[in-house]
Amino acid sequence: MAYLVRLGKAPSTNDLSQEEIALINRVFDVTPSSVTLNGVTFAWEDVTELETAVAARPQNPAGWFVKKVIFGGERYHVAIYAGKYEAVLPNTTRKVIEHIIQTIAYYAPRKLPYSGVEGISPVSET
Repeated sequence: MAYLVRLGKAPSTNDLSQEEIALINRVFDVTPSSVTLNGVTFAWEDVTELETAVAARPQNPAGWFVKKVIFGGERYHVAIYAGKYEAVLPNTTRKVIEHIIQTIAYYAPRKLPYSGVEGISPVSET
């Protein structure tokens, strides 16, 4: 099992577009007692896992068109789990996913299990 490594400083928004910053401000928030993603709020003590994934696209011309033209590249999902409950942000950019996961790694009061796309934020096996 991999766990997010606690970060020493909050991630910067310098590499994000104005649209990405607006999306993050609309769908994500952290406080000392909770984390909110896409309208669902969990107390930190209830969070059991974080997961990221590359959004699946059919391997045909229509899938290529959606991925390259409509979305402008690869898209990702991020999910926060609290037992049998989940909050998911689908089909967004890697930069948005990195910012959300790294912000959680900075603010979370304890180590959180992480699975999914490698390189999003530092992880450890302990």
